[in-house]
Amino acid sequence: MSLKILVLPVFVILEVVLVIGYIKPNVSAILAKQADVATVEAEIAQADLIIGNIQALSQSLEDRSDGVSFVGRYYPEVLDEERVVDMFNYLAQQTGVIVSGVKITPKPTTLTVAAVYDEALGAGMTPEQATAHANVTVQAAPQQYTAEVAVLGAYPNIKDFYSRVYHADRLHETTKLAIAYRKPEASPKAKENETAPLILPNFLTGIFEADFPYVGKQSVGDPLTEPVFQSAIMDFTSVERAQSFVTSPLPPLDSGVGGRPNPFE
Repeated sequence: MSLKILVLPVFVILEVVLVIGYIKPNVSAILAKQADVATVEAEIAQADLIIGNIQALSQSLEDRSDGVSFVGRYYPEVLDEERVVDMFNYLAQQTGVIVSGVKITPKPTTLTVAAVYDEALGAGMTPEQATAHANVTVQAAPQQYTAEVAVLGAYPNIKDFYSRVYHADRLHETTKLAIAYRKPEASPKAKENETAPLILPNFLTGIFEADFPYVGKQSVGDPLTEPVFQSAIMDFTSVERAQSFVTSPLPPLDSGVGGRPNPFE
């Protein structure tokens, strides 16, 4: 048999061996690198999109500084009981009532890391996910305190005071609202003569109590997955709704058939 006839099959076999043993693995590695590059490029594109969204959101906040300032007053980041006390005194002066007492009571949150962690585990999270979720949730939980103010005044003035507190630019949840007759006080002569008349001033006692929440600044997680950064548009709908509520007057109360504008008269 001719040597040339044997050489050709040998070269074919060598080529197949080279393709299988050397060239194909290199091609696979190249394809894997290309996939990695595509993944990184997608991440870079996503990061560029998020950066653009953050810049647009920052500009929206600058353009709506009035809304940002309102949110800072309406839902503060720190304990602000002094401001609420000042608010009571200011509105009392505006409505002609007398503040006879103010009481501030801390109201600690009942939310605990252990409770949130157990709930997260029950929802199917891994221990690591549940731990991170519990820490963030408790950190973001609103704190609050209870403020109670007692005032003295005529019925229309106390109603006006309540109305203004209700529409104050400070988020709160009313827990108590009451108006009652003021307990009569004896005149100085009554101590000497039991038949002396009692001093019955035309004043009523009003009690207002509410919970005032606040929440500190929160740290975000991965900006690439944070929901607020997925859009370049800042939604001010809730802020505008709150501003409208604060600035709009209460509708007049209908006393109904046979009712009286002042039940204390």
